[in-house]
Parts: sequence; structure tokens; C-alpha cells
Amino acid sequence: MIELFFLVFTGFWIVAPIYLSYKLLLEEPVKEWLQNRERAAYNAYIDSEVERRKVLLREMKRLGYDREDTTPEDLDKLRALFKGEFPVLYEDKE
Repeated sequence: MIELFFLVFTGFWIVAPIYLSYKLLLEEPVKEWLQNRERAAYNAYIDSEVERRKVLLREMKRLGYDREDTTPEDLDKLRALFKGEFPVLYEDKE
């Protein structure tokens, strides 16, 4: 019983200062660092998605996409391009 009390008592004196130091000194910088990291990852994803869509639009224009004069063959080419770019949208649903 005394050993248990000794372990709890010494554990309190070791853990409490570490916990209080974290709460007082490190909690806000750690939270801010995590938020900045998430924001940077999100911004990188958005930038890559914008670039990918620009490339897709250039490819559509290169294939001669024009709403008025689109032939069925052009639509097949575009569908194949979209199927390669967005495979989830063109999965066969069973």
C-alpha cells in the first residue's frame, strides 16, 4: 500500500509540471502549427486541382471542343478523356 502511495505521489510531482508546462507554454503554438499545416495541405490540393483542370480544358480545346459543332466522334473522344480523368464518375454500377 505504501509503495502504491509512493508511486502515485512521485508520479504526480513528475507529471503535473510537464502537463502544466505544456498547457502554459506549448498548447497554443502546437495548435497553430497544426492548423497551418492543414491549411498548407489544403491550399496545395486546391492549386493542384486548378492546374489539373486547366490542363483538361486545354486538352478539350486541342481536341476541338465546340458546343455548336461537336460531332459524335468528338463526344466519344471527350468521353474517353473524361473517363480517364474522372474514373469514379464512369464506373459501371451493378
